[in-house]
Amino acid sequence: MSQPPVHPWVQDFYDALGWYRLADEQVGWHLLYLCAAAGLTIQDVRDWSEDTDLGPGWSQIMDADTCPAPFLPWLGQLVGVALPGGLTEQQQRDRIHGTDGFKRGSPGAIIAAAQQWLTGAKSVFLIERSPTVYSFSVNTYTTETPDSAKVLAALMEQKPAGLNLTYNVLSGQSWGRLRDIHVDWTDVSSDYATWQLAKDDM
Repeated sequence: MSQPPVHPWVQDFYDALGWYRLADEQVGWHLLYLCAAAGLTIQDVRDWSEDTDLGPGWSQIMDADTCPAPFLPWLGQLVGVALPGGLTEQQQRDRIHGTDGFKRGSPGAIIAAAQQWLTGAKSVFLIERSPTVYSFSVNTYTTETPDSAKVLAALMEQKPAGLNLTYNVLSGQSWGRLRDIHVDWTDVSSDYATWQLAKDDM
C-alpha cells in the first residue's frame, strides 16, 4: 500500500522520525496519520513563516494588502485595530490601513472611519475646532451615505475623548459645485443674500 498524500510540513515531520516509521506501512500508516493530525494546526503557521519568492518569512501575513483574509483579525490586533462584524474583506484591509490602532483619533483615521460606510466618491469634510475649540464637525453627502447611523457609529469609535462631534449629512453642494454652476462671484451673490445661506445650501 503506497503512502497516503500529506501536507509538506507533515511529510518533513514524518521523515524526521527516522527508524520509528520503518514498519508504519505494515500497520496501516498509523504514525503518519498521527503526524497529520498534529500538523493540522501547524501547517498554516509554517506556510506563512517560511521565506518565499515574494519575500522573507512572515512578510506576507504582516502586510494588510497580502495577508490571507482569515488572518486579518490577527493582523489587526497587532496594531490595536478591532474588526467589527459586517465588513467586507476590502473594508477590513482598509480599516487596518487607515483607522484606529496607532492612528486612532487622528484626522486621517476619523475620515477613513467614515469612508468605510460611504459610496461613490466617499466625500468626507472634517472641520476641526468647529463650532468651538473643543469640538469638530464631520459632513458627508446624502447621495454617498446609505446608512448615516453606521457612519456616526464609526466616527464615535474614533472621536478623541473630551471633544464634541457634530455629524451632518448634507444634501447640497460643494464649493466646487458652487463654482461650476455660477459664472462669477457676482452671480453667486445674486443667488445667496449671505454666505450663511450659501453654506446652508451646501
